[in-house]
Amino acid sequence: MGRFWKHTNGSASVYLMIVLVPIFLFQALFADLIRLQLAQRENELALKAALRSVMSRYDRTLAGYGLFGLRWEESGSVPLYLDYLNRNLAGGEGYRYLDLQMEQSGSGIEPVYTLANPEVLKRQIVQEMKLKAPVEFITELLDKFQKSKADQAMSQAKLYSDSMRELEKLHWKREEALDKAWEKAQAMLEHVEGAGATLSSNLTRLTALAGQIGDRTEEQVLAAVSDAERTIQSLNERIRQLQQSMLALSMAMASLTGQEGPGAAESLMSAMSAVQNELNAASTLLSEQSANLAKLKQTLADMAEYALLFASSKQLVSATEQKLDTDYRALGAALDQAEELQGKWLAELERYRAASTADSQLSENLLLMTSAYDMAYFSRYKTEAARIPAALHGLALRWAEQAWWNTSQWSKVAEELQELSAFSASFKSSRASLEAERQARNDAARNEEEQERQKIGNSLAEIRKAVTGCSTGSGEIALYAKLGGPDSLAAKYSAYSKLAAAPPGVNRPAAEADTSVDLGMDIIGKFSGFLAGLRDELFINEYALDKFNYRTWGKGEAAPNEGLARSKPGEHPLVRQEAEYLLYGFNSCDLNLGAAYGEMFLLFLGIRTAEALMEPSSGAAGAVAPLVALLKAAAEGAVRAVQDMHTLTGGGAVSLFQKLGAFKVTYKDMLRVIFMLHPNQTSVLIRMQALLELNTGVDLTRTTTYVQGTSAASVNMWFLPGVLKAIEKTGAFNLDIEEGRSRFRQTAVYAYD
Repeated sequence: MGRFWKHTNGSASVYLMIVLVPIFLFQALFADLIRLQLAQRENELALKAALRSVMSRYDRTLAGYGLFGLRWEESGSVPLYLDYLNRNLAGGEGYRYLDLQMEQSGSGIEPVYTLANPEVLKRQIVQEMKLKAPVEFITELLDKFQKSKADQAMSQAKLYSDSMRELEKLHWKREEALDKAWEKAQAMLEHVEGAGATLSSNLTRLTALAGQIGDRTEEQVLAAVSDAERTIQSLNERIRQLQQSMLALSMAMASLTGQEGPGAAESLMSAMSAVQNELNAASTLLSEQSANLAKLKQTLADMAEYALLFASSKQLVSATEQKLDTDYRALGAALDQAEELQGKWLAELERYRAASTADSQLSENLLLMTSAYDMAYFSRYKTEAARIPAALHGLALRWAEQAWWNTSQWSKVAEELQELSAFSASFKSSRASLEAERQARNDAARNEEEQERQKIGNSLAEIRKAVTGCSTGSGEIALYAKLGGPDSLAAKYSAYSKLAAAPPGVNRPAAEADTSVDLGMDIIGKFSGFLAGLRDELFINEYALDKFNYRTWGKGEAAPNEGLARSKPGEHPLVRQEAEYLLYGFNSCDLNLGAAYGEMFLLFLGIRTAEALMEPSSGAAGAVAPLVALLKAAAEGAVRAVQDMHTLTGGGAVSLFQKLGAFKVTYKDMLRVIFMLHPNQTSVLIRMQALLELNTGVDLTRTTTYVQGTSAASVNMWFLPGVLKAIEKTGAFNLDIEEGRSRFRQTAVYAYD
């Protein structure tokens, strides 16, 4: 035993054994770990290969639309995937270095995204159309649009339309204010004329009464009346006494018997004669006093009439002065409003001049059509009108100074009244002439505007007759019921994506000419704007026109190429109306085609109106007012637009701009433009999903484009599985050792886009 510790023989061998055993141990462990990494790599490759194999079974019907999707069926897709995965893991016959085995319980495949997701559908459409969308069409259109300065012409036409509409609004507001001012001026004249006639008549009567009354005062006349009444009363008493005396003498004369003698009778006769003479004198004096009293009472009546007439005339002057003051204030307010509106009118005109870059002769002529008043017009108007209340005020002051029945001062009142009448007559004569000219101008403008509106209305009526090209039957109605409605395909896809597919705001030709013209000008404003920058919507819009039919599909020179489309648009259930449905989403062929037709017409109306405005030889050049020029140009543009629409719906092509005569567009090209005017991707995509299912019968909610696969596998451990399991407990490695095999799980995804 001592020799074992003391002798050195064999120590090297022992040392090597001590060193090599751990080395071999670590090599065994590392060999299994490397095999595990290789197994995981092989499992990943097998997983992806299985996913590719499953996804290679894409739907061939949708492929005709450039879309790739796998019709997902749980009972078929999962077993197929597991079979592919198992065979990929199993490898071929012979020696298997890794001995991979698939774990059935942990392996599987599930869909993640489907074509019912609008974003997924959009990505596939963009990929499909990147090389097919005719970007050169928009590029060429934009290039020619800018080089020919057609964009400037359309911008100027829109600017002109907006400015003229604003000027028109300000013009008629100003004219309404001037109408109100003239109404108040006429009221002033009526008050003055009515009061003047009454005052003139009253003045004549007052002068006559003043001459009859004279210089006496009312107190003097009343005293004279009192004296006359007392005198009359005294005379009546004396006459009564004399009459009694005469009666007594008569009775005495009658009682004579003849016995008294002749002297008695003579004495009575003499007494009776004296009484009679006195009675006659008293009666004469009574008559004179009665006549004098009547005259005095008439004078009192004249005084009362004079006082009443004087007071009523004074009150009339005061009341008329108040009415004139009220009317003049209203007239001044109306003129101030008109002057303010005129200032805004001139400011808007100056704004248009500053913003306008049009260089045609017509635009210069339009700038001269100001129909404006110089700003001194309104102050002159107020100054002339102010002379009437000022003259009446002078008359009122003169009237207030007038003494009672002083005939010497009535001539001054008459002069004031005559001056008032002269001012009134002069103002009425001059202002009535100016107002007649103003009204004549306004009437002429209104009449010419109405004539042009009538012409535009005729074109609109013709358009409304030709907006549709449908021959709707019961089958088509059923198709639209399936596409739209509460339980429709569109509702299903909208609910699936939790997005609403609302119809866009449709610009339709209105019954009113002005509204249609404004809509046309608004559209060309948008048109020139969107051409300045292309958007992603181009690919979706072009996809709709490439894979689906539309009103003129199969007509015109492009018909042979259209028939080559892999989606076979000519065989779709909805005939020549699918693109319009995608654009608007109405549940009727008439509504969809009508909406597209109407917007195309409005676009052409705006373009042709812009062209007419910029042509010095057009009828607009001879217009009497800016708005009339716009309506004349619109009337010409409407006629041309109607002709263009007839050509387009017949499958022909027309020049989009007259300056670009060689650059022609078809109905399909105009649909491109209309699509660009309604950049509502979500709604179009949802309707497209509904239409795809209608045409193919494929439920896109069960057509996956993105799947996630899971592969659970195990590999046998060659060396020391127990040691590896112990190492696993330390947390250094995730080995999942069970029965000598290491189990692991991996996930991968696969998508068409």
